[in-house]
Amino acid sequence: MFDVLHEARLRDPTIIQRIAQNFESGLGRGGAQATAIERATILLLNHARRHWADLSPAEQATILALPIHRKSDGALVSLAEASADVPTADQTYRLQSEDDLCDAPIDLLECKLLQPSDPDPALASFYRKQLGLEVHGRIPVLKVVLGQIGSENADNETLLEYMAKHFADTVQQLLRSTDEADHDDAEELGRLMASARTVPCLDGRWRIAEKGCTDCSGVIRLLKSQGWKQGQLPDLLVALFYRQPVATANPRLQKLVGQLHELPDLPASQVYEMAITSESPELSLTTRCKLLLDNLPTSPTDITRASVLDTIPIPTYGGTNVLSACVCITDPSLGFGVLKHVIPNSVDSRAFGEQHAVKPTDLPKLMLALSIPSIQSDDVQDRITEDFAGV
Repeated sequence: MFDVLHEARLRDPTIIQRIAQNFESGLGRGGAQATAIERATILLLNHARRHWADLSPAEQATILALPIHRKSDGALVSLAEASADVPTADQTYRLQSEDDLCDAPIDLLECKLLQPSDPDPALASFYRKQLGLEVHGRIPVLKVVLGQIGSENADNETLLEYMAKHFADTVQQLLRSTDEADHDDAEELGRLMASARTVPCLDGRWRIAEKGCTDCSGVIRLLKSQGWKQGQLPDLLVALFYRQPVATANPRLQKLVGQLHELPDLPASQVYEMAITSESPELSLTTRCKLLLDNLPTSPTDITRASVLDTIPIPTYGGTNVLSACVCITDPSLGFGVLKHVIPNSVDSRAFGEQHAVKPTDLPKLMLALSIPSIQSDDVQDRITEDFAGV
């Protein structure tokens, strides 16, 4: 039957229109004629499904041009022009699905829906795999969402909520399917997820999970145990982990991200390190001092301090100096006047402690953390001896 129809189309493409009119008339009358038409369309489609790879491009174009493709309203339509010689299906058609899209955060492009009269899953797979038609359901919605999430003008929190609700279940259903086209969709969704900016971060940017994003939940618990209040944490974390790929501290968004990714925990040791290296001008020295003293490592570490710290004014025995020019005396028992004359750029431990809530006994550890050079008592005595007259 197909060979006859194919030859007839090649000789006179207008026959497609006449066939369509006859089919429409027969289906309208119902009864045996409508049943015969339905049976004929199924036979032709199954022939195409089984032999698609063996058909020539012109024969494939005939399958598309024949009015044998059933819309969701029962009408039979063509998927290509009657005179087509290249097998390209009309992409305004999609396969109808049972997915409820009422909660979809985006509108899919308008399309015409196909619903094969034969419930055989292999026929639906033919439309998807060989003809390249999408299912009009959650899968294309997820693909569009993955392409949009994280962009500047998108409603990203709504998109994230939709992803958290549907992504994992949809992928699992596709992987359980015996349809190869479903497996292809699962793989494509996985690739899109790997490059999608689905992680809202402390600095307000949305990042790709696999680009080093970490979870700060453990650090939040640590900081709370050290006396920081919930209301202080957002600004503190933004400044501490300045421009770092650290996921949001917002509990609701954290939960949504957790439904999509297993982000590695941010190590607690990062609090001490970032208190030294954060380039945020909003992270005050007083805050840094508390963070450093609360999180001192068990052994000394060699960490290069942030350049933003170099120009912070520090009280010294000679007045005020920038941090990069300061030194620290390990035994400041000499009189203020002597130290002011001999080592004027030495940190005034009393004034520093008052400004930044640091105990005198904690100052040496803090100076070491900030890489401020120390002056031993013997060196002080040598300087006094050298400049005895001035002292």
